[in-house]
Amino acid sequence: MAAIMTGKDGRRITSLRRVIAGSFAAWRAYLPRPLDTDLTLVRSRDDIRETERDDLTLGWTEVARSVTVREIPGSHLEVFRAGSMELSKVIVSAMSNA
Repeated sequence: MAAIMTGKDGRRITSLRRVIAGSFAAWRAYLPRPLDTDLTLVRSRDDIRETERDDLTLGWTEVARSVTVREIPGSHLEVFRAGSMELSKVIVSAMSNA
């Protein structure tokens, strides 16, 4: 396979691998600090696993002053489809109450 990926395509793949490796290294090294802020977490209802039902905040309470969880119908991708207004309604509501 390595022989096939030479030239421009091979350089692109090498570059992409570096970006991915760098992203994972940053993720592993990141230590979030507590924030003195309130947070609204918007979750798509169809994507909530049974194991996540115990902590719907997904751990955000460890770094935010308070967390309000808002569930909206659909899957993660469906909430971004044209015509889906639930996400925008939650954002407008959260911003109005901020």
